[in-house]
Amino acid sequence: MALGWTSPNRHKIDTKIGFVSRPAGTIVMGGKVDGAGMIQRMAILGSGAWALAMAKVVGQKSGHAVSLWCPRTATAEILRRERGNPDLLPGITLPDSVAIETDGVRALAGCSMLLVAVPTAFLREVLRDRAGLVPAELPVVSLVKGIETGSLSMPSDIIRREWGMRPVAVLSGPSHAEEV
Repeated sequence: MALGWTSPNRHKIDTKIGFVSRPAGTIVMGGKVDGAGMIQRMAILGSGAWALAMAKVVGQKSGHAVSLWCPRTATAEILRRERGNPDLLPGITLPDSVAIETDGVRALAGCSMLLVAVPTAFLREVLRDRAGLVPAELPVVSLVKGIETGSLSMPSDIIRREWGMRPVAVLSGPSHAEEV
């Protein structure tokens, strides 16, 4: 799983998720980035298998906290109670560093990056419903696979159309969450 990207603000995301090169002491979305540049808090929009797999991977890294921003309250309740979703990813338990949120303001508080992991078929609607909550300067990483039926738009293009111009990166890798 690799990611390499430089935002318009010249902040470079290294090839290992979780490291952002920024000047020491930079304030990011209400959270402070330490001198080494480690992300302290990240949000993930989505609650499917891919979102859960990424929440587990990032959340188990030392010094990282994750807010899993669930579009559906019923799913959030299951995730809080079970610390995972046995129907989607049996045997996978989310670490305590992963908070389950339905409220966007709480999910994004102190975050320096947002990962979007919503199925392409629902992406545009989910983004539209949350457009006013996501600051334009917040870097977004699309974990969304596929092309939108009808428009033939790529997920990164849909993100920019619905949320405006902003730093957007795309993560590609395993086809199935259980491979992560």
